Amino acid sequence: MASNLDPFGLVALAEQTVREKMNKLTPEQYESILRPVFKDDEMLMVSVGAVLGFLVGELQVFFVEQFAR
Repeated sequence: MASNLDPFGLVALAEQTVREKMNKLTPEQYESILRPVFKDDEMLMVSVGAVLGFLVGELQVFFVEQFAR
């Protein structure tokens, strides 16, 4: 069946197969797949999130002070 498909058909078939198998996973199984991928960069993501959160908070305070006058 797959040998008769063009490259786009093969990609669509692969996407459908992955989607079906991912939908059958429990949340714990899904997390166990993704966790190792992000584990090395977890501290970087947390740090960047903290810095961005701080900057957006400061920007919000600035605008509130400017427009509250």
